[in-house]
Amino acid sequence: MKCILRIRRHPELGIYAAPVSQHDADEFAKLNLNSDYRAVITKPRNPGHHSKAFALIQLIFENQDRYSNLEDLLTEIKLLSGWYDHHVRAPRPAPILDYLERMAGKLPAPFQSQLLRAAQKLRDEAGVVYIPKSIAFESMDQTAFEEFYKRLLEIAKDDFGVDAGEFA
Repeated sequence: MKCILRIRRHPELGIYAAPVSQHDADEFAKLNLNSDYRAVITKPRNPGHHSKAFALIQLIFENQDRYSNLEDLLTEIKLLSGWYDHHVRAPRPAPILDYLERMAGKLPAPFQSQLLRAAQKLRDEAGVVYIPKSIAFESMDQTAFEEFYKRLLEIAKDDFGVDAGEFA
């Protein structure tokens, strides 16, 4: 069951939840009194805030030359903002890393240790895949979107040199 309730405060009744629409009222009426229910409370997304975010993303796109399409830029923004899941793949042989480690033995000591450290770092990170999460309305509530938007403003300035002052 899904229904949207608005939390209200009444001087005599105190805090209560009221259905927002007739559909929500019908769903809410199906609940049994004196029964326990678990609820997930989210703040509905603000369509205007969503539009504002995409206007800023469009501005970033128009003022950069790293990405040839908006979708690739959006993917990068999601990754930079931390809006992703980790997926760890099972390790698999990495012939180029084995080659680098063998070649390190033929280099002078300072270069050898640098190459070995770099090869180990590549080997350690080779199994992690970052999967950007969706920012669609049903994927995140307004509270999560506000955090994403805050990071978007920082990314616009710090990573793309775009003045996002009018979007703050």
